[in-house]
Amino acid sequence: MAGREQQVEKAIQTAGVTVSGLKVRDGGEVISLWGSVPSEDAKRKAEQVVAGMGVKVANHLTSGASAGLAGAPASSAAGASASGGARAGSTYVVKSGDSLSKIAKHAYGDASKWKAIHAANAAKIPNPDLIHPGDELVIPPA
Repeated sequence: MAGREQQVEKAIQTAGVTVSGLKVRDGGEVISLWGSVPSEDAKRKAEQVVAGMGVKVANHLTSGASAGLAGAPASSAAGASASGGARAGSTYVVKSGDSLSKIAKHAYGDASKWKAIHAANAAKIPNPDLIHPGDELVIPPA
């Protein structure tokens, strides 16, 4: 999958979109982007570039004044750290090995807050013990 991540990075650069701290994660059916861009227009343009490659986009790019608050995912040798990138008030694409408690621990600093994530996504995940890689979850504000 690393090859497609590099293709995405190159396509964004070729389109002239400047992304500070760009992180790209290939989740199979969904490409996730993290970093900061100078404007909402740049954010939309980066998303359009990836969508033009025929995949879904989970756009976690931040723009303007909020750009300094970007929560890029932690890197790991396998490229799949548990719940890297989960932030309260955003969306998160489930990775292999994730659980709602792991995602809650990263997003809120408290694994026991998994119930808030489950409640916000009850229609998608009726059983909180069964989440699947590629699922896009809403991480509600704390």
